[in-house]
Amino acid sequence: MTHPIRVLLADDHEIVREGLNHALKDAPGITVVGSAKDGAEAVRLCRQLQPDVVLLDIEMGGIDGIQAAQTIHEQFPTIRTVMLTSFADQNRIQQALAAGAQGYIVKQASIRRIVEMIRSAYAGTLVMSPEAEAAIQRATPLEQHALTERERRILSLMVKGLNNNEIAEQVLFSRATVKAAVSMILEKLGARTRVEAVAIALKHGLVDDQRT
Repeated sequence: MTHPIRVLLADDHEIVREGLNHALKDAPGITVVGSAKDGAEAVRLCRQLQPDVVLLDIEMGGIDGIQAAQTIHEQFPTIRTVMLTSFADQNRIQQALAAGAQGYIVKQASIRRIVEMIRSAYAGTLVMSPEAEAAIQRATPLEQHALTERERRILSLMVKGLNNNEIAEQVLFSRATVKAAVSMILEKLGARTRVEAVAIALKHGLVDDQRT
């Protein structure tokens, strides 16, 4: 039996933290292990509690959600961070993805949808609420990038949430070859992280949306 997904909540409004905690406590396979009032506390609790997924508000005093996501991504790369915010702003979304966030959800989403996105993020899949996807779609179109067929194949597997080892098994290349190809894909797309590369690919139709 797999262990429940351990979730950390970070929001500077106590009523929001308490509301999410109450709403998620009965979700099957999910347990809330702690809550933080700002980004600095979220980083500290990641070290202490080792959650699987962190739901981060963007607008928090001191270290905000985007800064916290970047620090968590750098210090605890196995922990997934998902922005949960009232703002579906294109620039903020891109900043969050560049910081290593696994997804972007607006607070207006239903608890059922938030639970689904927590599970998807934990599985390594990019998660975006419809409002966030619409904001991304309004961005300036990307110039064509000369991705090779091999790079497009690898990118399509990245969209599915596969890691380098799993991709290597699928395409029958060495892990070193896949790692080099992923680095080249990120460079060509101007992305800092795999998640940002996936978001760019989906936004501009470089690969089919194969997320599950």
